[in-house]
Amino acid sequence: MTVVCLPNCAFLSETSRMIAVFRSLQDLGVPALMATHGGTYEFALRREGIPYQTLEPRMSAEECRHFVEKVVNPRVPIYDADVLESHVRSEMDLFRQYEASAVLIGFTLSAVLSARGVGAPLIVTHLGSFVPPALEQGIFGFAEYIDNPITALLPGLWLDRLAGWVFQRARWQTRLFNSVADRLEVERVRSTMDVLMGDLTLVTDVPEIVGIPEEELEAWRPRDTRYLRPTARLQYAGAIFARVFGDVPEDVSDFLQTERPKVYVSLASSRREYVERVVAALAVMDVRAVVTATVHEGSFGESDNILIKDFLPSHQVMPMCDLAIIHGGQGSVQTAISAALPLVGIPLQPEQNFNLRQVERHGGGLCMSLRSLRRGKLRSAVDRVLGDPSYRASMSRLQTWQAARDGPLEAARAIRSLLA
Repeated sequence: MTVVCLPNCAFLSETSRMIAVFRSLQDLGVPALMATHGGTYEFALRREGIPYQTLEPRMSAEECRHFVEKVVNPRVPIYDADVLESHVRSEMDLFRQYEASAVLIGFTLSAVLSARGVGAPLIVTHLGSFVPPALEQGIFGFAEYIDNPITALLPGLWLDRLAGWVFQRARWQTRLFNSVADRLEVERVRSTMDVLMGDLTLVTDVPEIVGIPEEELEAWRPRDTRYLRPTARLQYAGAIFARVFGDVPEDVSDFLQTERPKVYVSLASSRREYVERVVAALAVMDVRAVVTATVHEGSFGESDNILIKDFLPSHQVMPMCDLAIIHGGQGSVQTAISAALPLVGIPLQPEQNFNLRQVERHGGGLCMSLRSLRRGKLRSAVDRVLGDPSYRASMSRLQTWQAARDGPLEAARAIRSLLA
């Protein structure tokens, strides 16, 4: 019995989640194997001392960048068909070699086919709270991303419910995946959501923050099996976020020894131009800002109140700060919550918008649009949050809710139960 853990190392969030769950599986005595096609954050596995199998074809840094860009446009094929087939074949060989009893993935979508090919249950952690019950209830703010004069006439909740209904039935990417499924004589996918979900989808959040009771979410079953396999199930796990990259560097600690407001900026999956706008706005404010450049190379301009670093242990730096500026990926939002750190979020897509709107709804920060960023509204948002202590008090309440569950451990227990 072996659980094969297969993160997509083009994403820090998926790599770090997998590291956390992998360790919890080991703590429970569940045999687990780490494997990857490589990518931008593969080095995190090495840095954490986790042995892993390398699968071909490997993803280069450029391929990772292209992959991340394609994710925000679901109509663009996320793989080349021949590359996808190569991924699936190498994964199936690995699963057979180690007699995989389950496959745990973090946005390694090729495993949707390879797990079916060997008959292993597929478990996913990458959807966060972007699951059918939330879509059915119109929780996700699609309306903010649909710029159409006709749909603008509809009430926001109607449009959100309509968009959620459409997304659950969309077939983006299915032609690509089914062309490979047919070549390999593997069960076909039924919809875009079928590509994204597993036999067990772990919701990596807590009911109090999401707003869907645990009993309701876990009682959910697919209503229309034309779009989802009847075996699809949901289960709350809890927050799973990055605790990597070692200790806080000395220059960062020294830089944050100040009476001025301290701001932590982490916009890893963003365009460089957006990072530049944020840095330019903070450079003329009476703050100290630490900015993680991650994959964005080059200079962002010089300023004595800005410190640029490649990678940092966010879970250790955020407690040292007064505000976080992030895009709203679930990992960065949950790291801020764990530090009771108010935030200003600038989402790039609906899932990030949902995470930030939930925090805003609970009073822990502000969610602003890219249009507002381009119009120079960031400074006023930062001043507003820094000047109002109620934002930190609200984040402390979210911190209490989130800390009640050990997400990696609950995920590992759910996997163990599935195997049993």
